[in-house]
Amino acid sequence: MSFHVLETKIAGLEGSYHQISDRMSSIDRRLEGFDARFQRTDAKIDALQWRMTSLILASWVTLMVATLLRH
Repeated sequence: MSFHVLETKIAGLEGSYHQISDRMSSIDRRLEGFDARFQRTDAKIDALQWRMTSLILASWVTLMVATLLRH
Protein backbone atom coordinates (compact mmCIF):
# COMPACT_ATOMS: atom_id res chain seq x y z
CA MET A 1 0.00 0.00 0.00
CA SER A 2 1.44 3.34 -0.96
CA PHE A 3 1.96 6.18 1.45
CA HIS A 4 -0.54 8.38 -0.41
CA VAL A 5 -3.34 5.78 -0.12
CA LEU A 6 -2.63 5.33 3.60
CA GLU A 7 -2.58 9.08 4.12
CA THR A 8 -5.95 9.40 2.34
CA LYS A 9 -7.52 6.69 4.47
CA ILE A 10 -6.21 8.26 7.68
CA ALA A 11 -7.57 11.66 6.60
CA GLY A 12 -10.97 10.04 5.98
CA LEU A 13 -10.92 8.49 9.45
CA GLU A 14 -9.97 11.80 11.03
CA GLY A 15 -12.93 13.43 9.28
CA SER A 16 -15.25 10.69 10.52
CA TYR A 17 -13.99 11.07 14.09
CA HIS A 18 -14.52 14.83 13.89
CA GLN A 19 -18.14 14.29 12.74
CA ILE A 20 -18.75 11.82 15.55
CA SER A 21 -17.30 14.26 18.05
CA ASP A 22 -19.55 17.05 16.76
CA ARG A 23 -22.62 14.81 17.00
CA MET A 24 -21.75 13.73 20.53
CA SER A 25 -21.32 17.36 21.56
CA SER A 26 -24.72 18.15 20.07
CA ILE A 27 -26.29 15.29 21.99
CA ASP A 28 -24.61 16.50 25.20
CA ARG A 29 -26.06 19.99 24.72
CA ARG A 30 -29.55 18.59 24.14
CA LEU A 31 -29.31 16.37 27.22
CA GLU A 32 -28.23 19.36 29.32
CA GLY A 33 -31.32 21.19 28.05
CA PHE A 34 -33.53 18.28 29.08
CA ASP A 35 -31.86 18.19 32.50
CA ALA A 36 -32.59 21.88 33.04
CA ARG A 37 -36.19 21.37 31.93
CA PHE A 38 -36.63 18.47 34.36
CA GLN A 39 -35.19 20.55 37.20
CA ARG A 40 -37.68 23.37 36.49
CA THR A 41 -40.56 20.88 36.33
CA ASP A 42 -39.41 19.29 39.58
CA ALA A 43 -39.37 22.69 41.28
CA LYS A 44 -42.90 23.41 40.04
CA ILE A 45 -44.13 20.05 41.34
CA ASP A 46 -42.57 20.72 44.74
CA ALA A 47 -44.28 24.11 44.93
CA LEU A 48 -47.63 22.60 43.97
CA GLN A 49 -47.20 19.81 46.51
CA TRP A 50 -46.79 22.33 49.34
CA ARG A 51 -49.81 24.30 48.14
CA MET A 52 -51.93 21.17 47.98
CA THR A 53 -50.81 20.05 51.43
CA SER A 54 -51.66 23.50 52.81
CA LEU A 55 -55.11 23.43 51.21
CA ILE A 56 -55.86 19.98 52.59
CA LEU A 57 -54.70 21.00 56.06
CA ALA A 58 -56.73 24.23 55.96
CA SER A 59 -59.82 22.30 54.82
CA TRP A 60 -59.38 19.77 57.61
CA VAL A 61 -58.98 22.51 60.24
CA THR A 62 -62.07 24.30 58.90
CA LEU A 63 -64.08 21.07 59.05
CA MET A 64 -62.94 20.36 62.61
CA VAL A 65 -63.78 23.90 63.77
CA ALA A 66 -67.19 23.74 62.10
CA THR A 67 -67.86 20.36 63.70
CA LEU A 68 -66.87 21.59 67.18
CA LEU A 69 -68.86 24.83 66.92
CA ARG A 70 -71.99 23.00 65.74
CA HIS A 71 -72.33 21.06 68.98
